[in-house]
Amino acid sequence: MASTSQQRIARRPCNERPYVAIRNPTHVMFFLQFLSVSIAAVAVTPAGALKLAIAAALIVLFSYWVLLIWRAFIGSSYVKMFPWRDTDLRSAAAAALFMICLPYMLPLCAIAGAFAFSWWGLFIVPAAALPVQRFIANQFAVLAAGSHTSSDVGHSNG
Repeated sequence: MASTSQQRIARRPCNERPYVAIRNPTHVMFFLQFLSVSIAAVAVTPAGALKLAIAAALIVLFSYWVLLIWRAFIGSSYVKMFPWRDTDLRSAAAAALFMICLPYMLPLCAIAGAFAFSWWGLFIVPAAALPVQRFIANQFAVLAAGSHTSSDVGHSNG
């Protein structure tokens, strides 16, 4: 007799599509467009220090956009069904904001670093920006957690 997991695999239809991790194609398109415009903005900026300042401002702007998506997600009816503690929501928001912003932050910082500091800036600036992005994600997670009360999300204080 086959195990339960083997039975579930055997009952799966052959034409079933695999799970797609990207939930909203509009967000993906916006991400690619914003990344392209950000790279162009950093590339055409004349001064090296100004390139880094513009890259930092764009990273904060992108992080805020991700925060708005997080707020929409956490406010959805599906997420409200589960009991969440405030500390769990805050740590989940910090981790999600950090990880979602990495594909934007790393190439933008690499290009800004390469333009500002030559070839070694390609590696040094993204590495130096990682703790800064973690700090931004943690601060925005506090904003995300503060925007919902226990009754809004269906979670308990903890």
